[in-house]
Amino acid sequence: TLAWVLLLPLSTEKLTHEHAYAQLVTHRVRRTWAWWVMSRATIAVVVVGSLLGAFLWAGHWRDTYCHGPLTDRNTDAIWQGPGDDRECVGVATAPEVRFAAGNGLELNGAGKGITFERIEQAIREENDDIEAGDAYVTVVYAGPLTAPGNDREATRKGLEELTGVYLQQRAVNKTVRRSVKLRVLTANGGAGMLRQLTAVRKIIEVARRDPTVVGVVGLGRNTEQSDDAVELLREAGLPLVDTTNSSSDLPRDFPNYFGLAATDEEQTYALGLVARQIADDLDRPHAIVLSRKKRNGDLDQYTTEQRAAGGKMLREAGFSLGEGVEYNLAGGASLNAPLTTICGAERVPDALYFAGRVEDVPALMRGLSEATGCADRRMTVFTGDDLTKGTFDDSTSIAANVTLYHSSLAPLDRGKNLGFYGDSYRALRRLHPDGEVATLASGRPAYEDDLFASGQTVIAFSATAALYDAAARRDERRSAAETWATLHTVELNNMPTGTISFSRDRSSVSDNLHGLNIVKVVRPGPDAQRTLVCGKPAGVAPPLTAKDCKP
Repeated sequence: TLAWVLLLPLSTEKLTHEHAYAQLVTHRVRRTWAWWVMSRATIAVVVVGSLLGAFLWAGHWRDTYCHGPLTDRNTDAIWQGPGDDRECVGVATAPEVRFAAGNGLELNGAGKGITFERIEQAIREENDDIEAGDAYVTVVYAGPLTAPGNDREATRKGLEELTGVYLQQRAVNKTVRRSVKLRVLTANGGAGMLRQLTAVRKIIEVARRDPTVVGVVGLGRNTEQSDDAVELLREAGLPLVDTTNSSSDLPRDFPNYFGLAATDEEQTYALGLVARQIADDLDRPHAIVLSRKKRNGDLDQYTTEQRAAGGKMLREAGFSLGEGVEYNLAGGASLNAPLTTICGAERVPDALYFAGRVEDVPALMRGLSEATGCADRRMTVFTGDDLTKGTFDDSTSIAANVTLYHSSLAPLDRGKNLGFYGDSYRALRRLHPDGEVATLASGRPAYEDDLFASGQTVIAFSATAALYDAAARRDERRSAAETWATLHTVELNNMPTGTISFSRDRSSVSDNLHGLNIVKVVRPGPDAQRTLVCGKPAGVAPPLTAKDCKP
């Protein structure tokens, strides 16, 4: 019997005669709120609505987060950009987020066959080998790990820098077997680092949750966002050991910024030693600064700072300086009109300072070899360290009438640990899928092999080593704040480019602690001849002089 049913005994008389006059009456029963809640129609609507809402939210999360299922979504990496320009940006803290997934771009030279995807996977494997009870510190590498469309070559900088980070991680965890292990997270700033602010904000979110994060390595491209990115890291208490950013302002303006590349001012000082001797041999030496136009969509700050530093260098070297000329980027460097102006001028310059990027050089050299007024004239071109990435093959050839001088990212020949190159080659060889990795170039030093020649792998290795040294000094795991403070005392003597030090006691342009080389390039095409003019190792070394740097 139901609990709310009351049983009343009724006699036969009452059931048959007493209410024989009564009539059956029906009327609409009023629906209560309980009936509406418990009705089948309401339940069906709720179920359908819930499923539809879950479907819509799942779609929203998939479009927002790089890993965004209905459950277990990861918010540290998000999609940015429309259509074919869409990139996964942020920090890869979930195994499903792999920035280099499917990227078959291979290392150059003896690294041929080792892909970007394999390097990223190797870092994951090193992270997975850190056991639960191990002490470890976490370094975040931030770089350009993706590119729109299928332009895999545009990710080479990220590949080479991440390779250097991996080599340091493996040295710490497997070769030396330090008691404090090194864990590496990757952060993607997008093609050309144009989305680095998003990446930095995600790094900060991760660091707030994870106290093992001690700092950032990378952010090696100077853009109009670089100041804001470093400031955000400063406010979050995170130090940055920069790889290839040559800004002269960032190390002056931000105490959490520690750079390994020679600054634009330091590079042009060394180039000026060569330029002054060239000017002395000319009658009324004249020069022009040719630079990328600002605000052309790439947010490039490197060329802006190079333009200012290059113009100052030419004046101090004894050149009269004509009005600067700029060029646009429209699917590539648009140099026809600017070079027509320069080469058709009443006074054609003896020298150019090229404040551009390595990818603009083919158009520059083609123009200088074809434009009337320049094609039959010997000319000297000075430029910055971005040219270190040039291979000077048919696609980046030097005009026959041009002598090119550029600074290098790293003095690969001047360090105290030249065994690094052979050791690194052997460490990378195990990553080749077939075990048939190419051999190092014979007949010349290992550092001249295209695997290392750009300098980006070596600098990233050194930057990671410096940050790790500060974070695990005396085999004690330190916080981000302690790491920041300790970075000022870093002095790594046995490094492939010299001594890595961040002391601010020797901060003059001529007496700096950054290493660099000045390189001379002549002859067009694959026969281009590169000659080392002069250079100095990183760390304390005598300042370069004109006697050292003969043209």
